[in-house]
Amino acid sequence: QEKALQKQKESLQSELDSQQQRLHDEVVSHQATKQKLSEELTSLQLRFETSEAYGHQVAADLERSSREIAELKQHREKLTQQLDTWVEVKRKEEALRREADAQASRAEKERTRAS
Repeated sequence: QEKALQKQKESLQSELDSQQQRLHDEVVSHQATKQKLSEELTSLQLRFETSEAYGHQVAADLERSSREIAELKQHREKLTQQLDTWVEVKRKEEALRREADAQASRAEKERTRAS
């Protein structure tokens, strides 16, 4: 009977050792999985932060570009007004020159006639 108890004790000890080894293996596996998931999470957080920073940069660039476009449109409008003014002045100068030429021509004809 003592041999049977000893054999049963050894069998139970072997089963306990086997279960402890399985639990240990599972714990190691879970720790490895946890570490891998933690690394993946860190990588995803970094990618998100990088994407977020890039998004903020794009938004800032877009805002700056919009301001520059508005400034360029204002400058173009100002230049267009200046050009319109210059063209009008040149037209008036040409009309005055033609008028002065016509008056000079009439005066010359008058002098020729008077002579």
